[in-house]
Amino acid sequence: MTQEHVVLEKRISWASIFAGVVAVLAISLLLSLLGMALGFSMLDPESATDTPTLKRVTDMK
Repeated sequence: MTQEHVVLEKRISWASIFAGVVAVLAISLLLSLLGMALGFSMLDPESATDTPTLKRVTDMK
C-alpha cells in the first residue's frame, strides 16, 4: 500500500487582509478630510454674528 501525503495550502493570506485594512483606513481618512474641507469652505469667517454661518449661494460669486 502506498501512502498519500496531502499538502494543505494556506487558505487565508493575512498580508492581503492587512493591506486591505490599511487601504480602507487611508481612503476613509482622505474622504473625511475632503468632507471637512468642503464643510469649512462653506463657513463665512467674516460674518458679524458670534456663531459661524453658512454662505448663501448668491454670495459665492
